[in-house]
Amino acid sequence: DEGPLEKSIRLVSSSPYSADVWSVASVDGGSVPNWLHPIIQNNVDFVNVRINAAALPDGTTYREATIRFSIPGAYIDYTFKQGEKLLGDVNGDGQVNVTDVTLLINAAINEIYDNIDLEAADVNGDGIINVTDVTMVVNIAMSN
Repeated sequence: DEGPLEKSIRLVSSSPYSADVWSVASVDGGSVPNWLHPIIQNNVDFVNVRINAAALPDGTTYREATIRFSIPGAYIDYTFKQGEKLLGDVNGDGQVNVTDVTLLINAAINEIYDNIDLEAADVNGDGIINVTDVTMVVNIAMSN
């Protein structure tokens, strides 16, 4: 869904941890993206997490973030996805433009795929990142 959304997750642990012991952060240790708003609430035998997500900004068709919910000694990672992923959106910013073309050219030439979305980069779906994908991303970027 592209609009505002709400998702609930039930966190259950064998220990009686209350909501104030749980921590929430981006999976890389940074802060939660400002478009996601987690609320942790106590319940009788579990902790309930409610996530509110703001609507997608104009011109953006997709975004995702992986959030880590943790207590001392344990954690769970949960990925939130909103909108529809664009083929050719190599850097995952919700747009196909010259930045995606540049990243894809560098990936195809150097065979280094660390900072790209491989699913979005393989535009023709043949399982190989090559000049054909670059050409297709150029065409997509020029039509935007």
